[in-house]
Amino acid sequence: MLKLFGCKLFFFVPFLYFFKTRLKKLSSKLSWVLIYIIPILLIIFSTIAINVYVLLSISIYIISVYTVYEIGYIWNDAETIKKEDKPTLRLSKEELSFYEKNKKLIYSTRLSLAFVFSFYFINTSIFYLYVINIFCILILYFFYNTIRNRFNLPLHFLLVCFRFVTPIIAFTPVNFLWVILVFPLINLLERASETRFSLIFFQNFLLSNKKRGRYIYYLILLAFCFIFNAPISISVTVLYLFSYRLLSYEFMRLRS
Repeated sequence: MLKLFGCKLFFFVPFLYFFKTRLKKLSSKLSWVLIYIIPILLIIFSTIAINVYVLLSISIYIISVYTVYEIGYIWNDAETIKKEDKPTLRLSKEELSFYEKNKKLIYSTRLSLAFVFSFYFINTSIFYLYVINIFCILILYFFYNTIRNRFNLPLHFLLVCFRFVTPIIAFTPVNFLWVILVFPLINLLERASETRFSLIFFQNFLLSNKKRGRYIYYLILLAFCFIFNAPISISVTVLYLFSYRLLSYEFMRLRS
């Protein structure tokens, strides 16, 4: 599936590069659906009416986002590694060789796809948000893949927001601050706990813990939803994520 007549399709087809290099296991792919796709759909479908047009529009928007988001992954895995002493190698020598010979085609294909997808939204109210979304991902990844220090944290946070928040606010009137609390914030806390950033506070912070911290975070957020009268779409999604994280933790604990 990833090859066709010697062509490495994952360099060109949306999602394939992400699945190949970041989500190699079936369980990882399933987890991505449960913590990315389903929360987005829950928020949107708890806010607006569901129909074929909405489903198609959301699908195209998310595909577009990942089409350019993967450009950042590819650049990191094939270009940024050239400047690192001990790079993380996600591509084989054969794949890197293919990249070097076809890099212009790879990037132009993906940018062309994003451009073509833009015509779907050209006569809609979200066209400009779509363009800004795509443009900002590319700009942010340029800086993210250029530097290697703590400034990567806010850059990654913004990238996650453009990947998770904008597909939601494009279709709903939900306040973007609530959407940030649903996923980008907890993702930032967990990333800040990585040893390479040397942030001792976050390494010991309960909510940065990728086991218990996850369901505790959503339990606290559930209380916030109740106290501050969050939109029902946010409350439902937070309850779902709390349940998922708690059940995942208990399942892993029982297996160990």
